[in-house]
Amino acid sequence: MAGALAISASACSGSDSAGKSGDAKLKILVSPQPNVTPIYIAKQKGIFAKHGLDVTIMAGQSGSSIVAALQSGGANIGMVNYVTVFSGASHGLKLKFVAQSRVGQPGADGLFTKKGSAIRSMADLKGKKIGVPGMGSVADLVTGLRLAEAGIGPKDVKFVQVPVPNALSALNNGQVDASWLTGTQESQAKTAGNPRVVDVWAGSATGFPIAGWAGTDTWINGHRSAVTKFQTALKEASQLAQNDPQLVRKTLPTFMHLTPAQATSIAIPTTWPTGNDPAAMKRVGDTMTKLGFLDKPIQPQSVLAQSA
Repeated sequence: MAGALAISASACSGSDSAGKSGDAKLKILVSPQPNVTPIYIAKQKGIFAKHGLDVTIMAGQSGSSIVAALQSGGANIGMVNYVTVFSGASHGLKLKFVAQSRVGQPGADGLFTKKGSAIRSMADLKGKKIGVPGMGSVADLVTGLRLAEAGIGPKDVKFVQVPVPNALSALNNGQVDASWLTGTQESQAKTAGNPRVVDVWAGSATGFPIAGWAGTDTWINGHRSAVTKFQTALKEASQLAQNDPQLVRKTLPTFMHLTPAQATSIAIPTTWPTGNDPAAMKRVGDTMTKLGFLDKPIQPQSVLAQSA
């Protein structure tokens, strides 16, 4: 754990680093999902530059790799799911959220089965193997939350960790009976005719806080000006996304492996939250405690960056 929590000298710098133009340099690590579109809009439309930020956007492969990059100084701000940070906080991980990124929206993501499967509903998943992108993650947390609605407990199913790029193939090859699909994988499944048996962000998971933009406590405290500029630019770009869904869909193929046709049909957020929300953090902590992910709730203040 100590190695994973080490922070490089660059991450501990007490002042905002600047490029040749005088703009503060900022390395942002993202997962290629629709909810990060405002970051690309801000870059492509010059919004970051307008607010004095020289931004480099990098693609991450998993929540754990993004956390590791933040801790090592390989990135300054990254999109991280709340469950990962809450779990880490109980073991000394010191990441703080500077803004929201995504909340659960019915119709986005789902548990899919093979064509011709006898699984037709949540109740049919009892005793089955369910592929999720991470263990102890927001995926198996929310799946457990939804399955509880059908009277299915954590011991009634077997979760299997399947990397996002392999989620659809693992399902079709029979490695799992149902698989959590999102983004490109979900779009491909719909095109191929794989049935979605659970809308994971419906029911008790509607509006559930999923992920936010985080950095190390040390980096945030040493770079308050850059954080404020990031928050302002993100809010502006998110408002553009809110007002112009077609701009979102046109931007998606620039960072996701989507055809123009897929970009027009993939589920995109209908709301683009940015401000930190203590009530939302309490919901995450209470749910994690209820389902056994935490021994006791995490206080929202411990994972939210204070305003500059």
